[in-house]
Amino acid sequence: MPDNPDYNRELYEWQDRTVETIPKDMDNRDLGFVLEAAGDIFRELTGRQWPDGYYIGEKVGRIEKTLRHPIDRQEVLASLSDEDQDRVDELKTKWFSVKNLSTRLTAARNLNIALADQNEQAIWFNLRRFKEMWASGRVNRRPPETRRRPVAVRSHLRRRVADHLKHPPGACLCHRSRTADRVRRGLARRLRR
Repeated sequence: MPDNPDYNRELYEWQDRTVETIPKDMDNRDLGFVLEAAGDIFRELTGRQWPDGYYIGEKVGRIEKTLRHPIDRQEVLASLSDEDQDRVDELKTKWFSVKNLSTRLTAARNLNIALADQNEQAIWFNLRRFKEMWASGRVNRRPPETRRRPVAVRSHLRRRVADHLKHPPGACLCHRSRTADRVRRGLARRLRR
């Protein structure tokens, strides 16, 4: 398995020390939300030997979803307070100070700069460019964690749920609601299969 060519502990620690907390302090939470996601992408690439592709995909999806929702998009691109303007200026200065990066890290850095600059065309351009770089990369991606439990655990949970539905404890309110009653009957029916 080839290692992550972008793995760099110094860059990871730089990001953690200098730009990690700035978006969390922003009054414009929508902009802070997407800046955090873009910073997490850079952090994942530089901080792990084998970056988690699903985690990075989740962060890219968060940015895309926020920018596609009309109200959230409007909030991300809204005028900033003086304090937030100082914060994004500081972010841009710090991101511009990072030099000699790989093409993928440069795309992640430029995405952060475009978000801090609130330039919609640059955001979409850099997001698309990062996705292309990520897709063409030879970094190993971990498979998604399976949610299925071992058979013994599933059967144990199934018995517990079935027992609860047949004989709910006195403190449980699930038997006092029509909706809960319908759900309970449906669950009991599915568990019998």
